[in-house]
Amino acid sequence: RLVSDGMSRQYLEPLFQQTVFDPDPIRSKLGNRFERKFKATRIKRIQEGLTQLGYKPGPVDSLEGPATRAAIQAFQKGQGISVTGRATALVLEEIELKLHPGKTRRKSKTSSRPVYKEILKPKSLAESRQFLQENRSILGQIASQYGVPEEISVGILAIETKHGTYLGKKRAFTTLASLSLAQDFEIVKPFFQEILLTRSREAWLRSNARKVGDWGFHELKALFEYARHANLELVAIPGSVYGAIGISQFMPSNALRFGVDGNQNGIIELFEVEDALHSMANYLKKHGWRKGLNSRSRQARVLYRYNHSRTYVNTVLKVAEAISTSP
Repeated sequence: RLVSDGMSRQYLEPLFQQTVFDPDPIRSKLGNRFERKFKATRIKRIQEGLTQLGYKPGPVDSLEGPATRAAIQAFQKGQGISVTGRATALVLEEIELKLHPGKTRRKSKTSSRPVYKEILKPKSLAESRQFLQENRSILGQIASQYGVPEEISVGILAIETKHGTYLGKKRAFTTLASLSLAQDFEIVKPFFQEILLTRSREAWLRSNARKVGDWGFHELKALFEYARHANLELVAIPGSVYGAIGISQFMPSNALRFGVDGNQNGIIELFEVEDALHSMANYLKKHGWRKGLNSRSRQARVLYRYNHSRTYVNTVLKVAEAISTSP
């Protein structure tokens, strides 16, 4: 496909000769989507647990059929808990507690918002404060030009790359090239061999595998272009589990769309603090951040567009609060 898009085979072949297929990104990205959709792994574990406890959920097939629902209801009645017959996370926890009495019960959810606790530990917050102090000039410029407060910028980088000290263990090229192979369903299917693939499940998986593959290929092409503009060795660029790059962790297509040459040296270098901060702030501005955006709820809405995770957003705001009110 890259050759058909105009890239030289002589250029591409040496690159791919240095690359070994990594199944983890496909397994993770598709697996997470599949589990959110079908809860297949959870249902299978519930069926296995109920069987061990002497209930009769039917075959261990990861399907929430009548026999499984009846067995869940019987278990719930026996435990004196609300009878729903649904294969919920709470049911699985109750089964595991019954099978392993010494296991600690998960704490009940409270009204407090979930956060990444590691980022809010004293050591991590101290590192955030140090980064803030060491980069006051750049961060002040970012705040003035884009309206993004210094502590918000620091909070984002704290989560993304520990302020640039952790850029990922994998190579973005390998990750994205591997993800693009999800277009081939014969590569994807073995990752789900332990789960019964009904006709509807397989149809969903084929469709979503194609989407993941197309997305990976699109990002791979963008990585080629970004590496060329930034004068980087393509196969050496480190990346996240899904191929995000740089201190601010941009997908390559976003690096092309929102990257800013903050230090004005003619190159957008997302592995340099100044360019990374300008690019990150530019992304936020293009997605709704404005000067004087002081409402935490409005800030949260924009931050969610940077990373679609409520826990992520809550943590950024908590870091910002901690380092702006502490010495």
